[in-house]
Amino acid sequence: QSVDILALQDQMKLLQEQNTQFNEFLLAFDLDNIENFAKKNAPLNIFDGKLEADEMVAGAFAVKIVDLEKKTIGETYICVAGKIFDEENSECIEPKEGDIGLSDGKSIEVKTKAVTATAKIFITPEGDAGGNIWVEKTADNDGNYTGFKIKCSNATGVAKDVKVNWWIVESSGP
Repeated sequence: QSVDILALQDQMKLLQEQNTQFNEFLLAFDLDNIENFAKKNAPLNIFDGKLEADEMVAGAFAVKIVDLEKKTIGETYICVAGKIFDEENSECIEPKEGDIGLSDGKSIEVKTKAVTATAKIFITPEGDAGGNIWVEKTADNDGNYTGFKIKCSNATGVAKDVKVNWWIVESSGP
């Protein structure tokens, strides 16, 4: 019986923590409108980490990266041909002897398991790529998505390293 009581106490503690988090979330809104918010924007589901609303307005939006293999936001560089992209320091560097993955100056591949058939990938270059840039999803031989490539139409490649910010948004519904 004491094991059952301990399990119930742990469950109660978890519920109390979730309730506290939910109350803090609601306090961020005008208290007079909480009931209307809940009615207008149902379902509000906090137990499996999802918030569903027809409309949401925010002054700022932050994306928390929880799983590094499933990143939904980031930055990369299309490096000048012959350089390599150093992910750890987020910069293009001169290769050392024996380095592989030299840039062609026209593309960069981003590996992330967040890419799906219905995912939308948005990119923003922070410089002149010398041509159009676009995204192509990549997949392994079994058809499982592995990420995406950012490509540039400039036939000679970029004249200087171009930083590209990216964001993946999953599309669901009709």
